[in-house]
Amino acid sequence: MQRKFFSLKGALNFDEILRCGRRVTGSYVTVYVKNNEQKLIKLGIMVSKKVGKAVLRNKIKRWIREVVRSLTGHLPAGIDILVVTKHHKAAYMNWPEIKQELVELFIKLGYLTNE
Repeated sequence: MQRKFFSLKGALNFDEILRCGRRVTGSYVTVYVKNNEQKLIKLGIMVSKKVGKAVLRNKIKRWIREVVRSLTGHLPAGIDILVVTKHHKAAYMNWPEIKQELVELFIKLGYLTNE
């Protein structure tokens, strides 16, 4: 079953996850995860302006949202996810690489099993 996820908004929410969340780093992105009191999956994405123009940054955000959307059925409810791109490498990402990396990072965090 595919669950819906919600947007994580507000600088205070982002700061709290950056400060208190569990972190795992890959070659292109860093994923922060923190439990929340609600039974919702919330997703926040940070892509620096150093990555490139708005078209490229929005494409990267769409890719990340799509990967998380495809994984929501396997992720537990009640987590806040923050995905931060590495600006010096994010411009060179492609769809299969970002999908594989996010799956591997969620496995490292213990939210997915190695299927």
